[in-house]
This record gives sequence, structure tokens and C-alpha cells, in this order.
Amino acid sequence: MSSLKTYSSEKKFIAICFQVVATVAIFVSLYIILSCFDRKLLSDDILNDVDYTETDYFEADIKEQISDLLEYLQYCRDFETNGIYDVSKLVDLENYIEDNVITGIETKSVGYTISDLLEWSNKSISYNTYYYNLEETDADTGLPRLYSSEEMSTMSDDAWDTYVDSIELIEDEYYPVEGMGLIDLYNSGYFKSVDELVNITNYLVRSIRALPQDINFYKERKTAYKEENSNLVYYIKNNITGVLYTNMDNATEPEKQISAMGKYVCIDSKNVSFTGNLNDIEKDLYSKFDNAEFLSGYDYTIYIGIDTALLKQDALYEAKQEYTFLKPAFLTCVIILIISVVIEFSTMGYIILTAGYKDSNKVPYTKSFDHLTTEISAGLIITGALIVVYFAFKLVENIRLQESSNVVSVLAIIVISVAVFIIDLLFVVGIMSLIRRYRSHILWKNSICYRLTIIFRKTAERVAINVRTMVSYILFVLVGIFLAVQVATEYDLIAVVLMVILYVYVGIGLLRVAIQKQEIIDGLKKIKDGDINFKINNENMNIDNTEICNLINGIGEGFAAAVEDSVKNERLKSELITNVSHDIKTPLTSIINYVNLLKRENIEDEKIKGYIDVLDKKSMRLKHLTDDLVEASKISAGKIDINIAKLDFREFINQTAGEFSERFEEKKLSLVMNLIEGPVYIMADGRRLWRVIENLYNNIAKYALENTRVYADLIVDDDGYARFSIKNISSQQLNIKADELTERFIRGDVSRGSEGSGLGLSIAKNLTKLQDGEFEIYLDGDLFKATVGFKEVKEEKKPVEIPDTKEVTDTKENPDENLKEEDFQDEFKKESKIKRKLKLCIKKQV
Repeated sequence: MSSLKTYSSEKKFIAICFQVVATVAIFVSLYIILSCFDRKLLSDDILNDVDYTETDYFEADIKEQISDLLEYLQYCRDFETNGIYDVSKLVDLENYIEDNVITGIETKSVGYTISDLLEWSNKSISYNTYYYNLEETDADTGLPRLYSSEEMSTMSDDAWDTYVDSIELIEDEYYPVEGMGLIDLYNSGYFKSVDELVNITNYLVRSIRALPQDINFYKERKTAYKEENSNLVYYIKNNITGVLYTNMDNATEPEKQISAMGKYVCIDSKNVSFTGNLNDIEKDLYSKFDNAEFLSGYDYTIYIGIDTALLKQDALYEAKQEYTFLKPAFLTCVIILIISVVIEFSTMGYIILTAGYKDSNKVPYTKSFDHLTTEISAGLIITGALIVVYFAFKLVENIRLQESSNVVSVLAIIVISVAVFIIDLLFVVGIMSLIRRYRSHILWKNSICYRLTIIFRKTAERVAINVRTMVSYILFVLVGIFLAVQVATEYDLIAVVLMVILYVYVGIGLLRVAIQKQEIIDGLKKIKDGDINFKINNENMNIDNTEICNLINGIGEGFAAAVEDSVKNERLKSELITNVSHDIKTPLTSIINYVNLLKRENIEDEKIKGYIDVLDKKSMRLKHLTDDLVEASKISAGKIDINIAKLDFREFINQTAGEFSERFEEKKLSLVMNLIEGPVYIMADGRRLWRVIENLYNNIAKYALENTRVYADLIVDDDGYARFSIKNISSQQLNIKADELTERFIRGDVSRGSEGSGLGLSIAKNLTKLQDGEFEIYLDGDLFKATVGFKEVKEEKKPVEIPDTKEVTDTKENPDENLKEEDFQDEFKKESKIKRKLKLCIKKQV
């Protein structure tokens, strides 16, 4: 029965509570003990019954307090006039920023009153941009003239190229004592250069930001050093200037009054005399005051006293409270630390022995948290602990900054206690889960590493090369370690030679594998570049690389099959388009013929003539569309013949321009040609090249903006390419990418109000590519530019005669040739059946 109680959940819970409390006590005790180290309290003072005011700790606090007093007195000199806070005092910007002094007069730069700078700090700072040219100076001042953004906006565009230099000046909310803004002072010649104006602006911005902070410090210290609020009393007089600094309300006999205090020091700088009972810090104080700027000269009197009763709650009072707390707490914390360590180890031992068991039978059990993978569980616990540590550290730092006079803060101890409590609780949860997993034999099996090991093991069993690689690696590591130990301990020459041989052998093997991998990479690049029939030679490769090569070659074969299917589908689509075009052309030819017959009739009715004209235009447009469809489908299916010959590219362009001159004139387009002199020979198919150039000119004639110029250029670039470019301004917005314009049925005219089919540029691009040329489209806003390039031929050979336009037009491949309607009968039957159903539905609705 007692054994059952040993493993009871209640006892485990109590043990965990004791363990967590002990851990918190350990960390809090260590924090307090380390704070004693930090404050240098670990001396005889803290161990013996010594009053705070007689300790080295007190002397250090006095030095710190007087340093703070000196800083405050510096601010009194800056912000006061005759001992009274004076917001009308003048601040010389450069003096204030560079020398940290406010003299009340202008000595180096311009001056603003304290009140103006304070009010300015409560407003947003605005800037204005001014432009200038160093060569354009004012006749009176000799300084560069400054122009505001508003003035520049009224100038011509050339002015922006002239006034390239600019500065950012703060917008005047308040004026210096001169009564003019900075820009007005500059224009009056107050400043010597633009750089001086910029520096003053920077000083002004820094002063606006720094002054409120300094004044806040001054006001806080002024309140803190009032006689009723401070245990430190001071009487400091500059005997040369007569300026007096004191917090004594009734300083009738200051030396006598201060000497009557518990701790005091009196310094007469003129006679270099020291009196007081502050032990050895008088000389240190004399050095600090002697360097103080507000005590300029060598004739001053200093009386400083400390009320050792420390009844007023100032920094010295808080320091005494801390000392009073730490002195007894130090020994207490040492005792608590020892006891807590004993409890910590005892409870952790009990937790480790009982975790995972419910009773003395020691049958292990698990909880739901234990079924998470080991790495994820550890990651959650560690992440949670790190988050707690991070925020606890930040909070303690903030507390120490806010309570700088008291290092050991109760609030800091609370934060540390809570943080340690949470972290230790997470730690205990993790330890107990770890033990339960171990005793239930799932610690390793429920880990990611175990699963990866299983995968690796199965792979090694299935593929012998993996096992061989692993064994080889283990042998290499073991042999390398053995030889390294031999060399390091015995300086064995044979071991050195064997190590060199081992590493050379391994290096050669790795280099061989790298070469094989490079061959595989090169083969993959060729397949990627389109050579899907390429086969990687797997001879003389190791086993694993051989299998990789076989898989890649198999992928290439799969790609080839897929491409073949794609080509077949494209061919079928092309034949379908050809057959459909053929079926359309048969009735279309009859329509065109009957329209021609109607045009020959002597019809006087203008309305009927208009109808006939519309029929004529639309039927011809449909004829061109079917011709383009057939040609585009044949190009994509590769069923078009290319007869390459030497041609004069320049003559082609000139002849095409002549053919389109009338159409350009109709649209009021001016063709500006800039062609290279002399013949430019290229290798191309004359008929196909004519089709390319014709499509480009036809595209211009359809879509160019009326009353604009069309530019046609022919150059030979440094790469030896003859490049023909034609550009114009489009009549429609080109809200489309350039590469999309060369796709089928894509037009820049989104509304499709023009007569284009969307095939012209696609046909031109594909025909150019079939002739090993380059075709590019460039768009910039409404600017359209097309470029066709072919490699220039330098040999002097007689160029092939350019076919006449009519000949090219008349000798187009008959789209009715080689039509294979039998391959598409099923499709047409389905289409006819759908049409009949649609007609039947329409009849029923009627």
C-alpha cells in the first residue's frame, strides 16, 4: 500500500511544486547575491554591523550624487537668469549643439529664444526645397541665388538642367532675434555660404529635438534638489562673477550650517583648502568642480553637506534602503541557496524515479503529449522557454533603467520569479515526458530521426550501393581518425604516407564521380534545350550514376512521345482548320462571284449599291481570313516549303513600300525611310519574306494613327545582322504585352473594330523563324515597333530575282490542296447534329 502511495499523483504533484519553488528560490538568491557583487557590497561592511553612511558604498553613492548635481548646475547656468528659469533666454544654435552651452547671446551663429524652440518642438517640422546654381550669384551678397520649388515651377524645362544643386531648409515657424527667417538672412548676406545656411538648419533641427529633453532633466533635478526634497545641501559661489548656486532657503551662515550636518565638505579653491569628514573624496570633488564650466576661474567656494539621517526620500535614501535590504538578505540568500539546492536535487531524484509509473509494478504509461514526435516536443518546450527568457530579460532591463538608483527591485524579483517558475515548469514537463517515453520504449521510435533512419535502412536494403557507400564512408572516417591519432601522438612517417595515399584515393574517386555528374548535367541541359532524343552515355559510370542515366534517358523518351502526340494533335487541328476553310471557301466563292455579277448590273439605287459594296468588302475580308487561317495552320504544322536563296533585302523593302504607298496616302501616313546604301544580301525564301514584310506594312496600314509618320529603317549591326525595323504610333491604346501580339488571334485593337484577323504578326514571326531569322516586337505606350533580322551574306553572288507582287499573291499555296475530310467526318457529323438540335429548339420556342 505504501508503494502505491509512493507513486501517487498527489505526491508527484507535491514534489513538482517543491522542485519549482526551490528552483525559483535558487535563481532569486543568485540574483540578489550577484547584485551584491554588482554594487561591490561583498566587503566587511556587509558582514559587520556598520552603518550605511560609514561604508565605501555610501562614498560611491556620494560621488555619483555630486556628479549628477554638477550636471544639474550646468543646466541651471544654461536655463536660468539670476537664479530664475528664463524662457526668453537666447540660444545660440552652434554653441548649444557643439559646446553644450547656452550663453544668452549670439556668439557663433543665429539665436532663438528658449520659448520659441520649445513651442516649435510641439509642432511638426516642415521643409522646403531650394535650387541654385553656383555660377549665378547675387550682385549684392555674392552668394548663389536660391529659388523655391514654386519659383522653379514657373521656369522652362531647361532651367531644371541649370539649377541642379538643391538644399532642404526648415520652414520658419519662428524667427531668430534678427527678426528674419533663415532664407531672408541668407539673402541679406548674413551667412557666408550655402553650406553655412545648411549647417545652421541642421543645428536648428537638432536644437528643437534636444532642448525639451534637457529642460525636462533640469526641471526634474530642480525639484529633486530642493532643500525639502533632498538630503544633500549645497552652497556653491563663484567669487569672481558673484553667481551663487544653492538649495538652502536660509543661507545666513552657510559654512557653519553645513558643517553642523552629519557629513560635509568645504572647499576654498583660492587657498586650496579642504575641510570636512567625507574621508578621501574631497580631492576627487575638487577635481570635478575645478573642471566645471559654470565655475570659470580659480576663485570659488563650495559647501556640500549630507544629512546622514536620510529622512528625505531622494537617491541617497533609496540607496540606504537597498543597503539595508541587501545586508541581511545576503546571508539569508546564501542559506536559502544551499537549502534550495538540496531540495532541488531531492525532488528531481524523486521525479526521475517515479515518472512514467503509476504503481510499484512499474508498468509504464504515456500521456497524449508523449505521442508527439520527440523533436517537436523538445522544440515546443525550448521555444517556450526562450520566449519567456527574452521577455523577462527585456522587462528586467526596463525596470533597472527606470529604477537606476535601486538595482535590486522588488518588481524585478517578481518578474524573475515568474519567468523561472514558467521555465522550470516547462523543464519538468519535458523531463517527465522524456522519462515516460523512455520507459514506454517510444523515445527513439517516436522521433523524426528514427523515421529517417528507417527510410535510410529500407533504401540501403533495396539498393546495395547505399550500403556500400555508407560502409565506405565509415571505413574512411575510422581509418582517417586512426592515422590522424598516429601522426599527432607518434609522428609516424608511415602513417603520414598512408594518410596522403588515402586522401589522394578518395579525392580521385570524388573527382571521377564529379566528372560523371557533369556529364549527366550536360545531358540534362541538352534535353532541356529541346534535344529530347539525346541519350546520355552511361558506359564506365558507377552503378548509381548508371541508374540515373537510365532514368533520364527514359524521361527523354517520354518527352519525345509527348512531343510526338502534341505534333500529331497540332497537325490534326491544322487539317481541321484547312477542311473547315475549304468548306467555307466553296460557298464563299459563289458569294464573291454573284457579288461581282451584281456589280456589273446597271443598278441605280444608291442604297442597293451600298449593300453590294458592303457584301463585296466583307466577303473579301472573309476570303483573306480563311487564307490566313490555312497559312497559319500549315506553318504551325510544319507543312510549308522553304526555298532559301540569296536576296537583296533592301529591294524587298523598297518594293513593298511602293505597293503600300496608296494605302498610306489614304490614311494620311507619311513614310520616312532610312535604308542603308547599296544592296543588302541575306539568305531567305523570297516568297515567304515578301509575306513577312507585306504583313508588317499591312499592319501599319490598318492600325497606325492617321496624320502621323511611319519610320522604316534598315541597318547592319555589329553582329553582322541586317535588321529591318518599322515603327508607328497606334490609333488604339496598346494595353497588351509585346510577346502577346505575335500570338494567334491577338490584336492590339481590343474592341476589334478594325479589319484585322489577329494572324498577320503571328504568320510574320513564324515565317521569319522558319527562315532562321529574328523577329521582335517592341511597345512603348502607343509606339509600335517591329524588327526583322537576317544574317547578312557577304559573298558577291547574283541575287535571286524578286517575284512580282501579283505573282506572289497569285501563287499562294492553294488551301484546298491535300484536304483530308475523311479524318474529320465524325466531328462534322457531331456539329451538324448540334446545329439540328439548336434549330429544333428555336422552332419550339417560336
